[in-house]
Amino acid sequence: IAPDITPEQIAALKRDGFFVFRGLFDRDEIVALEAIADEAVDYHNRNLASDESISKKDRIAFVNSGADRSPVADRLLAFSTQPRVARLARAIAGPRAAHFAYQLVYKYPHNPDPFPWHQDDSYTASSTGYFTIWLAISDATEANGCLRVLPGKSLDALLPYTMSKLGRTCWPLDDPDQGVAVPIGRGDAVVFTSKMVHASGGNRTDAFRKSLIMAFMDADAVSTRSGEKFNTLAYPT
Repeated sequence: IAPDITPEQIAALKRDGFFVFRGLFDRDEIVALEAIADEAVDYHNRNLASDESISKKDRIAFVNSGADRSPVADRLLAFSTQPRVARLARAIAGPRAAHFAYQLVYKYPHNPDPFPWHQDDSYTASSTGYFTIWLAISDATEANGCLRVLPGKSLDALLPYTMSKLGRTCWPLDDPDQGVAVPIGRGDAVVFTSKMVHASGGNRTDAFRKSLIMAFMDADAVSTRSGEKFNTLAYPT
């Protein structure tokens, strides 16, 4: 399968900060990915340090490529840099698009905590901005904590952040405007910019909500904080 980006999707990315790509991977591909991802998350959860500030044991797991020490890290990297992902990245970020990071995010069953509103660029500020492919390994629904977005909100700047009981947030979780839910099916993806304001709800179901994030940026991007070039990985040609 070779993804083709439409002019409408590019227009939505510029206008709203995101678009949905249906059927990026088929069922058999997702089943194979899920087996690998489950192993990585189980390894991470079992070895979670007590001072981990983002992951919470048996509640939510973030497995980032920069700290993934699981036995399947190389297989996750291979999935995240495969030609299909490379083609999608180049269609959005141009011919010098490069892999930046992968991250698994698993919400455990019966974890009611939402993840607060944020912009990814507030964590990793890039001179060119960057993009994320948020791939659903399981169906992402409002009941299990799918993404929520504020379309078009502050796409050219970072909003101010405050601390909440759930962590840093740039939009109140009790504001009447809680954005738009973006439910997607297994194998679908949400593609968005690093400044798109987004959050996710709690998981009120009996099953995990599973996703794989694949981030990419221009190979020449530098950190606006340190001025140093990011350690990106060239996609295969």
